[in-house]
Amino acid sequence: NEELLEQFFNMLDSGFERDFSAMDSQEEFLRGNRDGFSLWVRKARSKERVCGFIFLAVSPDKLDEMARIVLDHAVTTITLEIMKQEALNQHHRLMNDNLFIDIIMQNIKTEEEARYRAQQQSWPQPPLLLAMMDINAFEELSQNRTEYQLLELKKSVGTIITQELEGQGITGAVISQSDRFFCVLSNR
Repeated sequence: NEELLEQFFNMLDSGFERDFSAMDSQEEFLRGNRDGFSLWVRKARSKERVCGFIFLAVSPDKLDEMARIVLDHAVTTITLEIMKQEALNQHHRLMNDNLFIDIIMQNIKTEEEARYRAQQQSWPQPPLLLAMMDINAFEELSQNRTEYQLLELKKSVGTIITQELEGQGITGAVISQSDRFFCVLSNR
């Protein structure tokens, strides 16, 4: 319903807006009244981080146990979908890493195999360029961080590199190895 959606955004714009990631609890009910609706906010968590939010704009008299159950199911569904996407992305990165290492170590014996695997990973077609970047002072950065935090940092850096390349219209694959990022780029 467009009218309900409009009312929801009006609620967010008129005093309900805040940094929901700083919520102490898993859920919060904002009791203000805007056009007869109140806002219920639930966090969706994956591993150590908040991966999203569910907002439910509801008339206070409609917020019953069934609405809470539906909200619980929605949070679970979204969390599982985000976890699935993260697993797929992690698998894609692993396959990129394996292909890159196999090329470097000369484990690929035929050009046909190299082309097939590169095509499966959406690598650009030859001719190619290889660029390398590394994180300066990575040892200092890694102190007092968990392995998970370091993986998230590397994933973020890889994402930034990929977005910058795509923003420049450059196709390629970004492979993370320790504190280095190798970019396999199209030379067309």
